[in-house]
Amino acid sequence: IADHGKTHDSSVIDGTVLDVFVYPPEQFRSDYDPEEFVQIFDGRIVLDMFAKSAPGQYDAILMDMRMPEMDGLEAAAAIRALDRPDARIIPIVALTANAFDEDVQRSLQVGMNAHLSKPVEPEHLYQTLEELIWEAEQAGKEKP
Repeated sequence: IADHGKTHDSSVIDGTVLDVFVYPPEQFRSDYDPEEFVQIFDGRIVLDMFAKSAPGQYDAILMDMRMPEMDGLEAAAAIRALDRPDARIIPIVALTANAFDEDVQRSLQVGMNAHLSKPVEPEHLYQTLEELIWEAEQAGKEKP
């Protein structure tokens, strides 16, 4: 999740590290700084963070598929079902070892915008995020 602010929370669930991040967009767009990433360990926490945030606070969500309590597919579907305009346009990108065609299709069916298989090439991730964030910004401008 990309957060426009500078304050971040970090959570640890059973010591498991998963691939959902919070980062300031100015870091993504210019000087990428891995120290600005905060890992969130459960899809339920991602959903709660997004649901409690101000509309437009986040630019993108990078979602692992295998997480305790709520997996990435459930979290993405729940985010898309929220009654707020940014829930429908925020880019959600699956980052997963699940690389079969049916895994990609399931990701897209729940409303994810892209499905990238691990190990992810950084340049491919950056290009994907840049394109999806731009598309989301354009879609947001079209809404009253």
